[in-house]
Amino acid sequence: MDTPTPAPRVAGASAVVALVLVLSGAGCGGAAPDAVVLIVVDAVRADHLGAYGYPRPTSPNIDARAAEGLLFERAYTTSPWTLPAFGSLLTGRLPTGHAAGFEAEGDLADGPSEVAAARRFLTLDPKLPTLAGILATHGFATGAFVTNPFLHPRFGLERGFTHYDHHESSNTEVRRADVVTDLSLAWIEEQAGGPFFLLVHFFDPHLDYDAPPPFRGRFAAAPGDEAGAPRPPLQGLWPIRNAVAELSASQRDLIAAAYDEEIAFVDAEVGRLLAGIERRGLHERTLVILTADHGEELFDHGGFEHGHAMYDEVLRVPLILWGPGIEPGREAVPVSLIDILPTILDALGIEAAGDPAAALPGISLLPPRSRPPAGQPPRPVIAEAPLYGPRTKAIVEWPYKAILDLESGEAQLFDLSADPGELDDLAAARPEELRGLLGALADRIAAATPGESAAAELDDELLRRLRALGYIR
Repeated sequence: MDTPTPAPRVAGASAVVALVLVLSGAGCGGAAPDAVVLIVVDAVRADHLGAYGYPRPTSPNIDARAAEGLLFERAYTTSPWTLPAFGSLLTGRLPTGHAAGFEAEGDLADGPSEVAAARRFLTLDPKLPTLAGILATHGFATGAFVTNPFLHPRFGLERGFTHYDHHESSNTEVRRADVVTDLSLAWIEEQAGGPFFLLVHFFDPHLDYDAPPPFRGRFAAAPGDEAGAPRPPLQGLWPIRNAVAELSASQRDLIAAAYDEEIAFVDAEVGRLLAGIERRGLHERTLVILTADHGEELFDHGGFEHGHAMYDEVLRVPLILWGPGIEPGREAVPVSLIDILPTILDALGIEAAGDPAAALPGISLLPPRSRPPAGQPPRPVIAEAPLYGPRTKAIVEWPYKAILDLESGEAQLFDLSADPGELDDLAAARPEELRGLLGALADRIAAATPGESAAAELDDELLRRLRALGYIR
């Protein structure tokens, strides 16, 4: 059972680290945190949370925390699928720089563009320092509870974690959020008050959209729907993707509602996780960050799910910080998942040994560092490395966004302030703006140091689960 007070801190190195951090006031003023909880909700697009203006009550707990914390209105993932996005979270680098993902040599597929060749999945560059590894060297216990085949230790993302609990999952074999919450709180209890970093990954909003009671059916129910029964066409990626053109408006609405029910379930578990942290008396020393690895297309541009597109429904993710020293507010400046690692190090007063934060492409998001100096243009943010279809890269330099097809050379340009749905391509009408963004993109590509990697060794079970997710055939 939860205990109302924290356990005494352990003596020794971890206690000394905690004392130094508190005395340093690290980065955000006052006492610094000596614990970090990074919550990553799989496949959640920002605009389906109430804090980002969504009218359906999907996220009351997250919304309440957002009102107490620092919310970034325009946060972008680095890639529209899990493996490269998590690589960026844990290394502070773009996919080009950390290498984890999909080898894009020649065609991305042997056959239809949606079919990925399993032999081309790549591991994280083994030479790169990771967030968990950096914190472990500074006396932090490092734990992770993750539930996605692309987070399997074979891809190298477990480096630096003293406890890496990966659960084998597929669309229909899921470790639900309530189990992850229980495991996370138990692990926190085991740390006996010492400094810790915990990565909590909730998989549930990923397909299949099948939230448990009482969330299932909360926002929509198919005719004759019975509790606990499958609801076609909600089961499976390929049946939905292959039938996109034939789906009725009511069927699309049902699918979106079922997706929202999964978000509501996870939101309740986020609330329970945070309540558990508070009951242990740890909230005054814990920095909490909530984000997503990528979003989800719900037919916005004629497609479905993720991994295939660079539009905002797939790239724009929630990003909210709260905890000691975090002033409540909202920031409109575009930011990236690569900013989370330097933000955590800044909050803790830590500089990565042999790899100072200045060498990373991201920035700390603790004010005022997230704001460009007066007179300077906004910092561009970049996404790349799709899993399906043509090789594309996207760049956002507010208010414009460009998407470049590296194979055809064709580009799209959108004014996100006037056209947030990205329906009006301005490439022909505003060539100067497009050239400017593509020039900035080329500069960033030229400046990046490519990561080194190797093909991931995938056993039969991992291949089976990737097929069940719809990523390979």
